[in-house]
Amino acid sequence: MALYEVTYELRGETASEMIEAGSPVEAARIFTEQHAEAGAVVLCVVRQ
Repeated sequence: MALYEVTYELRGETASEMIEAGSPVEAARIFTEQHAEAGAVVLCVVRQ
């Protein structure tokens, strides 16, 4: 498992969140599942 910084856009604002995952794709999936109701869009995933 590694730590990934997921940068996302939500309601016109850009922010980031740290997610622990096995791959960048998994980190994006986890983030999307956690924020599905909010409608956040993943812009970038970077391993830390």
